[in-house]
Amino acid sequence: HFKSINDRFGHAVGDRVLKAVAETLAQTVEPHIVGRFGGEEFVVVLPDVDCDTAFALIERARAAVGARQFKVRDTDEQIGQVTFSAGIASCSVDPEEALRQADTLLYEAKNSGRNRTIYQKAA
Repeated sequence: HFKSINDRFGHAVGDRVLKAVAETLAQTVEPHIVGRFGGEEFVVVLPDVDCDTAFALIERARAAVGARQFKVRDTDEQIGQVTFSAGIASCSVDPEEALRQADTLLYEAKNSGRNRTIYQKAA
């Protein structure tokens, strides 16, 4: 529900929260690539990493982000805990299809309660 942060505290605070989430995510999955994919979505590229290892990395990042208590820097007003959901897809041939699959799994994670990671092992 990231929109509620922007609505309650303003876009400048929301942007700082996104930057903090991105930094925590990048530090946790280092040396892998993290990029903002749009709005409040990020993509993590994990070359040569199997789905089980990817799941463990993303879960570690999710725990690290969730452990932080955010507050407004200028006023010390509590924002509280920020969590995220994730979808993991394997990219064996078509990167665009992998992004579509990850996005579908992300929405499945959100619709099944949020603050979780979902992936499907290749058959």
